[in-house]
Amino acid sequence: GMDEDGSLSGILGLCCKDDKRSSGNQTFTVLMITYRKFCSPQDMLSLMLDRMYEAFNNQTNPFWSVFRLIGFLQKWYREVPSDFVDPIMVTQLDRLRSVLEENDPKLAQHFRLRPAPVRFHQLDPVPSYDISLQDIPASELIRELTTWQQELYQQFSLPEFVGCHWLDDDASKCPNILEMLSLSKRIRLWVTRTILEQSNVHILSYFLDCIKELMQLDNWECIYQMYLGFSHPEIQALFKTHSEEFDPARMKALTDVTTLFQVENPPFGRYKRVCHNFGPPMLLILASDLEDLEFINNSQPDYQENGFINLEKCRLEAREIESIIGRQGCLKSFDMVPHIRAWLQDHM
Repeated sequence: GMDEDGSLSGILGLCCKDDKRSSGNQTFTVLMITYRKFCSPQDMLSLMLDRMYEAFNNQTNPFWSVFRLIGFLQKWYREVPSDFVDPIMVTQLDRLRSVLEENDPKLAQHFRLRPAPVRFHQLDPVPSYDISLQDIPASELIRELTTWQQELYQQFSLPEFVGCHWLDDDASKCPNILEMLSLSKRIRLWVTRTILEQSNVHILSYFLDCIKELMQLDNWECIYQMYLGFSHPEIQALFKTHSEEFDPARMKALTDVTTLFQVENPPFGRYKRVCHNFGPPMLLILASDLEDLEFINNSQPDYQENGFINLEKCRLEAREIESIIGRQGCLKSFDMVPHIRAWLQDHM
């Protein structure tokens, strides 16, 4: 029947079956994340509303189907409010409120659309002090870099991770991912440039102290970028030249990071094997997460041979994306230090 096929409407119907409440909730979460590969937000909303209105018109046990669709709609709006900016969709939601008030006033009272709260607020930039890098304690520098990265991480939205649009540098589809990747590249190049400009044991020691601080914060995204910054042949030669001048704690930090990120097949293999030891709050390596999504996207087609949606692929993608977005709720909270942020923006 219609509710059992692999079309969008059929999958949505499957979510609403009375005997599949738990699995239906899970399936809708998958649909909410991945539907944009198959239709527009307006089309998706229309499918949901058509089912609600059909239930009201036929008076066929509207409680379960309408109540659950309302719950799905509220979850969708809370998680991805940016999907609802189209004026036509706003009009459709207004009509839904009127229909609910007419058919089920009690349910209408509970129909509230609220976006998730914003966790970070950008502050106005300020001029930076005329100081050198080593005038800033490594711990303070790392806290500020971590805060900056966390602000970007908190801006990630579910739609950005669907379709691997970062491979095309499509800023209209994944602006926050591209901004995070850009910041990571800036960190990497800044580390390399700074060490090569100064070329002494003091700057090497400073960045090793930064690695130690990052490991305390479980900021693996920034650790990885600094490790890549260290990978320049001239910097590797500097480390060998001055290796006996570093204290054991600094050398251990360098050895641990080098061991973790040594090139292997598959990429990030060793890092992924020890990932389960990284307890929240943490910032994991975005490039590793994106590679996993690229693998899923390339390994299976979006549609089965019979033309139905490949729901299993959608489930795999949704699980990965949920894992990334889920980390937004378990990041450490630091206050931005405007003068250090301004210094970083000026020098990176």
